Amino acid sequence: MTNIYIQMWTVQKEAERSLQATLEALSKIGYRPVETVGFHGFRPAALRDELTQARLQVSSAHVPLPAEHTALATFVGLLNPDVTLELDTYWAQVGGADAAEPVCSLGKRAHYLHIKDGPIDRGQDNQSAVGQGTMDVPRILKANAAARWHAVEPDGCAGDIWKTVRGSLMRAWSPTEINSWWGPRLQFPRGLMNHFIPRYSPACHS
Repeated sequence: MTNIYIQMWTVQKEAERSLQATLEALSKIGYRPVETVGFHGFRPAALRDELTQARLQVSSAHVPLPAEHTALATFVGLLNPDVTLELDTYWAQVGGADAAEPVCSLGKRAHYLHIKDGPIDRGQDNQSAVGQGTMDVPRILKANAAARWHAVEPDGCAGDIWKTVRGSLMRAWSPTEINSWWGPRLQFPRGLMNHFIPRYSPACHS
């Protein structure tokens, strides 16, 4: 089962103004798991309480990894085999890699993927909702069946950040997938499926 979560860096500015309001807004959109970036000025137990109050849970914590394929392969080779990994697919593509290839090559260790979209350049304020840029998102999503956690994380966008994170969720994953994770309380309007990116069977079996 695929799990969808949002990377808190996406709404870092909003969280600095009001963490509680930001968490509540994410919850209302339909997100449940989140990946934290630090503790947002809270002690860990207090941050946990804020997340619980907003009906959110932590999927993972942010630790940067090299995006370039050769450096990543070297880095992975030095790790304990039990360590699971997270890859930012957008910046891997910007760095010159075909993002689906490192996703596939990491095999069963690739538990977490950052899924974002945009023009595939080094700009950080011109990214878009998933499915509205030039990333081959369907190919990346089918590259490795082991990667079951997909992080929505536009680093910056010219438009409304809430429209971007909402559009990413609604375009890249089907209602069936979302409801299988969060349950039937998250409902989508009839006919909305026509706007989703199609999903395919995994091409890389780990």
